[in-house]
Amino acid sequence: MNLLLSLPGVRRVSMQRTLRMWSTIALCFSAGLCVTPAGAQWQMEAEGKTGVRTAPALVWASDLKQAFLVGGETGDGAPPIMAFHPAAKTWETITDKKPPVKRAEYFNIAGRVAYSAKHQQIYTYAWEQDTGNWGELYVYNLATGEWSLRPEEPLLAELAFCTLVCDENRDRLLIVGSDKRPKNLGYLRGVAIDLETGKATTLPLPPADLVALHQQQLLVHDELTGLIGRTRLAWFRDPQEMGTEAERTDLLAAVDRVQKEPAAKPWLAQLEGYRESVSAKKLLAALQQLKKVQRQLELA
Repeated sequence: MNLLLSLPGVRRVSMQRTLRMWSTIALCFSAGLCVTPAGAQWQMEAEGKTGVRTAPALVWASDLKQAFLVGGETGDGAPPIMAFHPAAKTWETITDKKPPVKRAEYFNIAGRVAYSAKHQQIYTYAWEQDTGNWGELYVYNLATGEWSLRPEEPLLAELAFCTLVCDENRDRLLIVGSDKRPKNLGYLRGVAIDLETGKATTLPLPPADLVALHQQQLLVHDELTGLIGRTRLAWFRDPQEMGTEAERTDLLAAVDRVQKEPAAKPWLAQLEGYRESVSAKKLLAALQQLKKVQRQLELA
């Protein structure tokens, strides 16, 4: 079932906020939101009419006063792009043409869509379901009614799970996502593409000292994860929940190694509490202390 919901009674907000909020609903339903900042009740705005699709994206076109529903895994002839007109509460097919994917039957964009009012273009950062290739930037031109695939951009290589937004003030497309290169796995990376020249540049990266600290924290986190697992095992398989002397010795040696890591300094007191609990044969208390440290590290 395809639903369109809205919050009545107050003005619409910026495209950036609209994109974030609309895309959340669109991932689950072929739907859109008439986004408003007030705490009003949700109401159904429209139902059906968008065909069968999963993981599409909605983006608000402020100049056109309409929202574009783009992509997803479509079935039953669902158009690749539709528009919703909030004033009339009607859907319109923008195009039945599919983007020029290389080998796939459909393209999966999962929220990665932006719109430029100046250029009257919709941008989708897509991956091909059949091949798993990342970094393909498709453009739909509203004036010509044609799709195009931008030339391969090396800076977009191995950049996944992205968010797109058009910076109208500086006439550029911003793409921020997860860096999939092994050395940088887990880090965010951003690319800015000038919409006039097509030139791509990397958005400012974090300073080297911050990256080094994060890498140290990842090391501590990995060590804590292993220590939590060993503590849980020692506690679980002992009916008295104390563990064997050999297990406790191993746990104390492991926490020694963690305490020596520079990134563990803020939690030395808690780690010392873990040590005392293990020495006192109170492994459940030790396990609970260690999980708290891990959670605080994740939030640091």
